[in-house]
Amino acid sequence: MTLVSFYFDDATIQDWASSKGSGQLTLRQTMMVLGTPFAEAKQQQMSSHGDFLGLEHDLVHARTQEKVTFWVRERLQTNILDFIKKDRADNRLASGVASKLYGCSNFFEQGVYGKIGRAGMNSIKDRQYDKLLSLTPAIEQAFEVLEAIVKERPMRTIHLTVAPVQHFVVASDAALEIPRHGTGGYLEVWNPLKADEYRSGFVVTIPEGVYDLWSEGVHHIAQLELLMVLVALVSNPNRYRGRRGVWFIDNTAALMAMVRGRSDGADLDRLALMIHAAMFALEVWIYFEWVETKSNWSDGISRDAENDKWHVENKFSTEQCSFPLCLWKLPLRALIRVFAFL
Repeated sequence: MTLVSFYFDDATIQDWASSKGSGQLTLRQTMMVLGTPFAEAKQQQMSSHGDFLGLEHDLVHARTQEKVTFWVRERLQTNILDFIKKDRADNRLASGVASKLYGCSNFFEQGVYGKIGRAGMNSIKDRQYDKLLSLTPAIEQAFEVLEAIVKERPMRTIHLTVAPVQHFVVASDAALEIPRHGTGGYLEVWNPLKADEYRSGFVVTIPEGVYDLWSEGVHHIAQLELLMVLVALVSNPNRYRGRRGVWFIDNTAALMAMVRGRSDGADLDRLALMIHAAMFALEVWIYFEWVETKSNWSDGISRDAENDKWHVENKFSTEQCSFPLCLWKLPLRALIRVFAFL
């Protein structure tokens, strides 16, 4: 019995090293008998490393560490960097080239850790339908995002078993009753339902300068909702590092930005990029889920701060934290390095 996966006319074979390639040889002979042999130029010998459908996989640690890593084939990375180099040299990005680059970037993020690489591409996506040619600051930022991903190599990792890590549950919320005077907070449960479970609550002080970083408008509630997630990762990185958990948010726009890894809105797109970069650097896996506002634990602390009775009655501590504005304009590669060393 040989495990074979087909995708149209492409195939990948998983076999034990002890078989010494006999499974692969048998499949090749079978396809030849059927009159549809595999192309010689595309065949790969049995190895712990392989390239299938544009993704390079590594099985070296499949048995010892129970995980498989993936990365995008070298040719695609080279194509992306060549596009960027030529566009900079010509100081132009035509719609046709933008379409090709956007297509490459969409495939590129399939081999990247989490959802890094989905955000930050709006300027390239929009250029597909634009008659402009010159490079803009937004397009240059998109180039920097792609270059950072190639250099940092945030490989996608698939765990074959449930990782023996500690878990957490978080609920966050924000309120904006008066323009530019938002409030927010979040509640954490560490090692839920375990003997060493402990609970912590945070009141987030939102600096007024943060509103100057965002697009003009009265309503910034979705931005504030995502800001709570970013503040939590920045304030207590060691608590989250290497863990897995569930995060509840009651704002649909903010939630979808995290689920999709990007947003059409510039502010939410930037926040999604920063949060997913932090998650990669901290090696934390978070499943984001919607919760009804009335069922959101953190609704009270986000509005009433330390005066919220619910979080006190349920034995959550109360601490203060804020958002360092200097992080907002850092390029992606610098962000990843900062989070890695926090």
